[in-house]
Amino acid sequence: MAEDPEIPKSVGSTELPPVALGDKLKKICDHLDILHSQNGRTSVPSEMVEGAVYAARSELRKNPDWLAQAVHSLRDTLYPLLSPRGIGKDATKAALKKYGSTRDPEITIKEMGRLFGELSDIAHHGKISTRPFEEILQEFEKVLADALARQSDIHGEIDELLLQVPN
Repeated sequence: MAEDPEIPKSVGSTELPPVALGDKLKKICDHLDILHSQNGRTSVPSEMVEGAVYAARSELRKNPDWLAQAVHSLRDTLYPLLSPRGIGKDATKAALKKYGSTRDPEITIKEMGRLFGELSDIAHHGKISTRPFEEILQEFEKVLADALARQSDIHGEIDELLLQVPN
């Protein structure tokens, strides 16, 4: 492909290193990947979450569309479960049950739906977010950690507490 003389050449390195997700977000990504694969989805939600965090990094915030791109990636992790063209509420309940979620699906689906709506509004430029991306990401973590909590996770949390040395 011939170079376009009208496009200025970049100076220095243009490749950014991958992002590092925190332990909690990595765990959520693992849970999302399992949930999606158990239900025949070929998408890899962990890659979408990594893409969201990557798009939101400070070096890329000069792009005026960075927030919409970042929240769109988060939204797409929920799309198969919550979109009007997704699998439907009953199938989402069944998917959460099959996955082993210990939470009430009525409550978690409602919370995920509320978050999905907010992410959709921002991603499709219908709403300007009044919250910083970091706060949106924290809520994403909280809602999904609750929705995807399994009995083994609860036992793991208890084990971690028991291993702590008292002051």
